[in-house]
Amino acid sequence: MMPYKETISAMIERWRRPKGFRAFAVLLVLLLLMLLITFIISRSGSSVVFLPHLMYGPIIMAAVLFRTPGGIIAGFLAGLMLGPLMQSADMPAGIQDTLNWVMRMVFFMLMGGVGGFISRCFNDHLDSTQAKAFHDPLTGLLNIQALYRRLDELLNEEDAEQEKEVTLAILTISNLKQIVASLGYRSYSAILRQIAERLSQEGELPVDSLFRIQDNNFAVVAVDVNVDEFIKKCRMITKHLEDPFSFENIPIAVDMHLGISCSCNSGDSRDEMIQKAGIAVYNAEMNKTLYTQYSASDDSNSVERLALLGSLKNAIDTSQLTLFLQPKVSIADGYLVGVESLIRWQHPELGLLPPDMFIPEAENTWLIHPLSLFAVKEGLAQIKCMASGGYDMKLAINLTAHAIQDRILIARLIKSVREMGIDAALLEIEITERFLLREFDVAREILGALKKMGASIAIDDFGSGYSSVHYLQELPIDTVKIDQSLIVNITSSELSRSLVQHMIEFNRELGITTVAEGVETEEQFGLLGGMGCDVAQGYYIGKPLPCKEFRQWLGSSPWKVSKRAGLER
Repeated sequence: MMPYKETISAMIERWRRPKGFRAFAVLLVLLLLMLLITFIISRSGSSVVFLPHLMYGPIIMAAVLFRTPGGIIAGFLAGLMLGPLMQSADMPAGIQDTLNWVMRMVFFMLMGGVGGFISRCFNDHLDSTQAKAFHDPLTGLLNIQALYRRLDELLNEEDAEQEKEVTLAILTISNLKQIVASLGYRSYSAILRQIAERLSQEGELPVDSLFRIQDNNFAVVAVDVNVDEFIKKCRMITKHLEDPFSFENIPIAVDMHLGISCSCNSGDSRDEMIQKAGIAVYNAEMNKTLYTQYSASDDSNSVERLALLGSLKNAIDTSQLTLFLQPKVSIADGYLVGVESLIRWQHPELGLLPPDMFIPEAENTWLIHPLSLFAVKEGLAQIKCMASGGYDMKLAINLTAHAIQDRILIARLIKSVREMGIDAALLEIEITERFLLREFDVAREILGALKKMGASIAIDDFGSGYSSVHYLQELPIDTVKIDQSLIVNITSSELSRSLVQHMIEFNRELGITTVAEGVETEEQFGLLGGMGCDVAQGYYIGKPLPCKEFRQWLGSSPWKVSKRAGLER
């Protein structure tokens, strides 16, 4: 385990209510201190007038640590020690008269009782403050601070032989925002209270093992429980949440996911355990599974990718992004029919980064909008540049479904095409979304406007598991690009050939052009031609090049190039 550094506040908390060995040690120290003071007074008759006041020290200490009973008992013992139990030949006459030492004892006990009462009031206030600090006011469950404290206690055992296997699960309610959007913010509090109540009623969960750590996130901690057994417990927990909740007589079902991490002698700190459970629950959400146990492969390069995302805005502002162009040719006659624009990031430290290093993360943030705007501006600029060089290339620009549904972005694209005097027939929009479009009506309207302007529409990565035949029926699609995962085995796999053949024939019946991505060999090129595929793209045709190098490549290209590539032909 990692070394444990106890803070002063944690040390005070441990000694604020001494128990067991600590209580015995404190009592022994206080008793020895009182005996020592008694001995000093008995041997210092000349100083006896003020030395009895030294007894206030252990009395107040007893009052602070053991409250009113401790202070009164300490005062009583101190009175006895300085009263009939003390014998000294040097003491002045009358100093040990009964009334004298009894009054002293009463005063000591009064001081101890008052000190204990003050200590109790202070500690009760401190307990109340801590209860508020470590409990969620909405649900009454322990909060994130309590989880930190609990994990610290479990992961940082002082005795290495008593190290415990700690397992943490984070439960997230994925559709809480949707519920609030539909039913209002009052439903937020009501649903969370009901969830907390059901979780609290789970008999197998100790009181100090359940936490609400964020808006829609709960946590469960288990100690010395086998991971498989813990997963079974988690399934039981989720079963308690399967029955609908209720808000204003409306039944509500919650969508939940669990992420699980285990210390398992890995030496993880509390923050690392929480982070790993968070990664696991994120993957469970993305994969639409009930639970996922953390695996190191789940977050490979996650920190690096997060850092890249953080510097992406600066990269856009400082012109670190650039476009590469990759050619597409007609399989039937070998003519160049267009190019695809591909974003690359020329990182000052990491070098040239491919789009899959930063675009997937950007799609889940607002950064996809300036990134899409960059793609549009640079793509149109390249169309203009190509035209000035004598090549009217049809250029494809990749946009996500988020960008396609961004009316402001599309309006700027249409306006720029007109202002720059670009022939809209030279523009092709590729939809590269990694999940199904939900707003079909909006997408149909916007893609229809682009079609009306004269641009063509293509679906990228068709057959990769994200795209849907439903797109072809609902949206005005001109081109379908078959994903390279189906092309790579086309010469060796009968299944791949059959799938590709059926896609080509289906597209032909709908009047849609078929483009094969990832064509890397002459054999693949020839086989696709025999199947009736229209266009090929891949390293066999030409690898992606910076715009300037691509224009140079056109001059020596092995493929046929016309001045109106993809338009007059």
